[in-house]
Amino acid sequence: MTKRRPRKPETNEALPTSPWSRLSPKWQHAICLFFLFLLPFFQYPDVLLGDKRFVAHDIIQWRASAESLIDHKETHGENALWASNMFSGMPSFIVSNTRVVPHLERLYYT
Repeated sequence: MTKRRPRKPETNEALPTSPWSRLSPKWQHAICLFFLFLLPFFQYPDVLLGDKRFVAHDIIQWRASAESLIDHKETHGENALWASNMFSGMPSFIVSNTRVVPHLERLYYT
């Protein structure tokens, strides 16, 4: 067997360097962050600089599903425990969560 000669390392001296690669990593990150912060102003100028807002679909959907519970509270003055307009009936704490547990004071004071 013949002995192989070790390969000479290739140098990249012949390749031209780009202006981006000549920048330090700190400046590369700063430029990227600048464009990332600038991008929303081009995508959503009416929202960021104007008086428009995004339509919150989840809020609209919640209001529609909790409408019967809100009407019941306004009419009768008490929280309904069952929402009849959701999937043929659903417990009201799933649709419209109140901050207090209904009827907890009865357990506490008895």
